[in-house]
Amino acid sequence: MVTTRRVPGPFPDTAPAPEIRYVRTVDSPNCTGACGWIAAVKDDTIIDLKPAADYPDSAYNPRGCLRGMASTSLIYHPDRIQTPLIRVGQRGEGHWREASWDEALDLLALRFKDISTKYGPDSIVFFNQVIATGNVQKGAQVRLASILGASYATGYDYNGDISMGYTETVGIDSLESESAAWAEAKTLILWGANVFQTRMPDAKFVLKVQENGGKVIVIDPRASQTVKGADLWLPIVPGTDGILALGIARLILENDWIDTSFIRSFTDLPLLIRMDTGERLRASDIGIGKPDEFVAVLSTSQACRGLTEISLDSEYSSCFVAVSPESLDIDGGDQLALEGTYRVEIEGKQVVVRPALDLLRENLQQEQYSLSNVSRKTGLDPDRIFELAKSYAQNRPAQIIIGMGVNHRFHGDIVIRSILLLGALTGGFGKPGQSVDIYSGQHHVRFDISSWWYPDGKRPNVVPMHYLIMPEKSTTMNPKIHLPKNGFRALFFSHANIFTTSHVNEWRRIRDKLEFIVAVDYMKTPSTELADLVLPAPTFWEKYELVVTGPHPYVQIQQPVIPPRFQAKSELWMMKELAKRLNPEWEAFFTMSAEEIIDYLLANGGSVSAGITFEALKKGPVRLNLPYPDVPLIENIERRLPLPPRAYPHKEGVQREFLKTGRMEFYKEEETFRNCGETLPVYKEAYSHLNPEERRFPMMFMTPHAKWRVHSTHVNNPWLQNINRKPVVEIHPTDAQERQINDGDLVEIFNLYGSFQLWARVTQGIRPGALSVDHGWWSRYLAQGDYNNVLLPERVKTLHETYFLPAVYAPGQLWKDPRVEIRRVK
Repeated sequence: MVTTRRVPGPFPDTAPAPEIRYVRTVDSPNCTGACGWIAAVKDDTIIDLKPAADYPDSAYNPRGCLRGMASTSLIYHPDRIQTPLIRVGQRGEGHWREASWDEALDLLALRFKDISTKYGPDSIVFFNQVIATGNVQKGAQVRLASILGASYATGYDYNGDISMGYTETVGIDSLESESAAWAEAKTLILWGANVFQTRMPDAKFVLKVQENGGKVIVIDPRASQTVKGADLWLPIVPGTDGILALGIARLILENDWIDTSFIRSFTDLPLLIRMDTGERLRASDIGIGKPDEFVAVLSTSQACRGLTEISLDSEYSSCFVAVSPESLDIDGGDQLALEGTYRVEIEGKQVVVRPALDLLRENLQQEQYSLSNVSRKTGLDPDRIFELAKSYAQNRPAQIIIGMGVNHRFHGDIVIRSILLLGALTGGFGKPGQSVDIYSGQHHVRFDISSWWYPDGKRPNVVPMHYLIMPEKSTTMNPKIHLPKNGFRALFFSHANIFTTSHVNEWRRIRDKLEFIVAVDYMKTPSTELADLVLPAPTFWEKYELVVTGPHPYVQIQQPVIPPRFQAKSELWMMKELAKRLNPEWEAFFTMSAEEIIDYLLANGGSVSAGITFEALKKGPVRLNLPYPDVPLIENIERRLPLPPRAYPHKEGVQREFLKTGRMEFYKEEETFRNCGETLPVYKEAYSHLNPEERRFPMMFMTPHAKWRVHSTHVNNPWLQNINRKPVVEIHPTDAQERQINDGDLVEIFNLYGSFQLWARVTQGIRPGALSVDHGWWSRYLAQGDYNNVLLPERVKTLHETYFLPAVYAPGQLWKDPRVEIRRVK
């Protein structure tokens, strides 16, 4: 930072003291940090920046990292978009002319009206990245899409960050402890989670575990930054996480390290499964209850105890009990049978039924889940696997934090189900330092924002972006998804490097079908270069915003530290101006200022935000009305409330289809699960879905997050470029030697779908057979070619179309699935 005072010396400084004002604000990149800053401003220029360190809970002070501090350098960056730009010539040629805001918005309104008249308003699709980073500003775009009747594509599923396995099991896509709760763990397992690199402000809570005498275990194919601080590193073979989890589950069951009280109260594992259909036994099937109630065996009397076979028409018929999804309380529920074979009569037919846990035990007795085979598959020492299982099950409280690399696979949902099973078997939920978390970006909406996003109950037509770019329409698409009758004709995207960081090949094929593309950003990116109209937005140092993030319990406001530079206008202003051009009556939906909208959101957000005001937030951060510390499912477990917890902004009850039992479900009875053989958590080879031509490529390919950027943001940041390495691929010495590759060589990574070039980094810090390239590179920094997603075709797992709820359950991206080869460029 520059300074306004002379360096101390022998001569007095007689210059007048500069007029400096100090502004408290918060950043909001997609990193979940939400770090508060005090900016010193002179003549509308930020001259100094320090962590605010004003959180009422001192454990959170200070917080901040170089990425947040360096973001100020983007304000004056050469790539900063200064005026509205209208394309001249062909897309991608880089020829533009500057335009006034009136000309740009008049053009935008004219094109939207024309396209809406010809094809319908739903042929216009709005898309923005990580909307929870912009409840006010990005929310204004959702509000306009709702009024217009346009389509809206959520970034969360398009990023592949929806954890379908979490939704299938817990009824919500992900849950996170606030980071201070990590410190309470005696055993902390970071399963592909590189906290020291991706969540620097909260890394201290991992170190607190060790300071308190606990153990930190890292499961990762690479020697990541976090590995360097671990007590135990397990360098797993990429893609074998599922068999490791199920091997641990077998050890937990074999050694009776289970919490039967938790299993009986909060999971579906005691419920009876019909062996004839594979569905759950309903209470109405045997005349003891309703069609939406289920059945368990209740061995509360001495006569029932110890029996493994009970027939409904026998003297032991009273042992069957109806289980309601509306309540977790059952008289004598602490005696629900967890094993055994039983017979009931349904419509005159004898049917065998068994508890789900009994089926799970039987499944895990297969040889593939034996310790020796799990060791062989994962490449891990069997003693280390046993140590991991015992430490997690007995050195409690114990917590697992799952990274997105585990989820970004075709079979990632089964892997997440398998890891969640470990928590359920051991009662590992609902206490500080005792949960299974999956951190997936700054996504989660902490309270109800529907009143702003969805005016008068209007909602846009929400569609997964996958169905926009897929070469052919999926024949198994969930019927709740409504694609535009006349296809997608216009794309309005904001703060998203959409054409570079996602499916490059598919976008090339379909871009010409889009008659109009609009980009909103503060930075010229490879994606804005392919738009027809570019609108300049402020940085987060130049506008108001309400910032709330999943793992951070404080609500904060951004406020303009400096006026918007150049001709940048807030997204709220843009939407208001566009709305009145589309229909003068729609201007009435945008009469509130950003400050008023913040108050409106807080006042209508429900109990979590009750009593918090804009004026209070101007003084500093305010903790949301949450338990301390906030951990997943704490309210459900303490108050014995059926699952799932509500997923905002959706209405209460819409998630019931995911958990018909009101409990964690480890047995999925739906036909899609039965057809796939995935009713229970099972292991499937990570690359088994690839065709033979794809599988012939020998190397596994990983794309972890980079240390000095957030996704593709900061790639061009000059401060961080000074400390960031150039684009390299990590390769093990044995793989390099086979291919005559030396450290620093120019190399090419390729498969059936494409290739790109960068430089080799030969290192022992990665497993043989695997390659690793930092996620988010722009093509301009590669030696040749496009970003690595050129290697990846779009495909959807049929099972992931079983349900649909935007940003909670929708087909995910499979970033870690490519098989590739590497060669030296001569």
